[in-house]
Amino acid sequence: MRILYKTTGTLSNFEAKVDLKLDRSRNDFKALLTEISSGNKIDTIFKSIAISNSIEKILKNKGFIDASGKLTKSGKDFINIPRLEETESGTYSIDHVALPIGIEIVHFFSAMRRTISNEKRASSQWYVQNLLTQNQFVTDRKDEIVYFKEVSLPKQLKSVFKGEDKSTEINVNLVEKTYSIDKGTWLDTGDNLYSKVLSYAYDVLKKNPYGRFDLVRNLLYIDSLKDFSDQELVTGELDRYSFQGIEVSKFPLCIDKVAMAKQYAYLYMYYRLKDDAIYSFKEMDEIFQNEVLTKDIFTESVKQNHSMLEFQYDYNGFKDNLSADKFNNLSYKLRVLEEFLDLTIVDNEFSRARNYSDIVNKFKTTMSGSSVHHLYMVMGYPFAKNAKTKTREMVEAFKKEYANISIVKKGNEQQENAEIENDVRKMGVLVKKNSAIKSAFHDRYLVFELENKTFEVYLVTCEIGQFFNPSTNQPLGSIFKVNTHEITKENHNLIQLVKE
Repeated sequence: MRILYKTTGTLSNFEAKVDLKLDRSRNDFKALLTEISSGNKIDTIFKSIAISNSIEKILKNKGFIDASGKLTKSGKDFINIPRLEETESGTYSIDHVALPIGIEIVHFFSAMRRTISNEKRASSQWYVQNLLTQNQFVTDRKDEIVYFKEVSLPKQLKSVFKGEDKSTEINVNLVEKTYSIDKGTWLDTGDNLYSKVLSYAYDVLKKNPYGRFDLVRNLLYIDSLKDFSDQELVTGELDRYSFQGIEVSKFPLCIDKVAMAKQYAYLYMYYRLKDDAIYSFKEMDEIFQNEVLTKDIFTESVKQNHSMLEFQYDYNGFKDNLSADKFNNLSYKLRVLEEFLDLTIVDNEFSRARNYSDIVNKFKTTMSGSSVHHLYMVMGYPFAKNAKTKTREMVEAFKKEYANISIVKKGNEQQENAEIENDVRKMGVLVKKNSAIKSAFHDRYLVFELENKTFEVYLVTCEIGQFFNPSTNQPLGSIFKVNTHEITKENHNLIQLVKE
């Protein structure tokens, strides 16, 4: 992602004796204060008593430590922004930039050298005023990182020696908060230059044809899917837009309307199906909930909307939401999928379950906790970041009966909820991943390793952590026992894979 302001400004140079005030980056102080914050004392960091006393005095004078040697608030703040104010006086060669931003022209220094040129220059009245501060500028010392604060002439001086003005290319990167002159080194803008360009960018981007740009969250809230290419919609990024010097590229799109989100869902699945992929409609629903709805392209209000959580693909939905050409390319395949892959729920003891405790009670009638050595849960989306994921509750129910549980992730694309995963791990559940399962086995499984060294394997037709409809508590899939000869495919054995 990039937001760039590109323009032509004026670069001039002047040479003079000046007094400079600047902020210098001091990572040496930061490293020392970090050690002190970790509990280390100065006299243990520096073996010499004389050096320790000297350093301690400096840190106290700067207000970084108190009388007891502990960090003050100023010391803690310095670790986050390790800049120390310093003053210099001398004869300098300084580059001055005049940057047009809309109808305003702002001024700042971009470089400072402690030597002057041999160029003959005429004396010129001191004209520098209203300078922006806080920006980083280049110096003639290697590895020196400084930020401008203030400049003034000694009282007895009224003029400087000024060189010729020249046009220069100026770029400001609003994502990185950096600027460059004549394609040179990228330097920090500081807050003042950044806020000036950001305000201008907001004004310029109000007139765009796509929607509303949010340059704080870096999102484009879009008005219509029709304004974007298919590739942009699939990637979730505006490829490029440029107007009045502001250029955005690879900019994240955001959908905050439920109707548009559903339209996007059909377009996304079109690209999954148009090649060789085969999914039942129920599997499409699962992909949408776990791979599509978790994408950053949707706002939280859309993700949490009840109708989105209950969303299901159907033939007419493809017809209503795709263009005629796209639908015609897919219609025959959809009819085949609807006819032959309509996975109805198997009517058995598990189909009558209404919560995870019911499922566990069904299992323990034939496999008590004392008879099971280990339970392996093969899952596609165990920690998917959506409201339907109830893996925490599912594991709690199974742990009441089965002590040793492993979740084996198949490696499906998803945004994971770290909080749910951490909670599950705290319950004593081992979490691991084996992507080889995904390539050989389409479904999810519960693999019971019994104390007598045999195995019982159950196939689950939907994600076990999303087994129940949130509104009705009805099962969304089936659980049924499979023979062990059915779990060897393409030279892969499921039991071997889960135990790896």
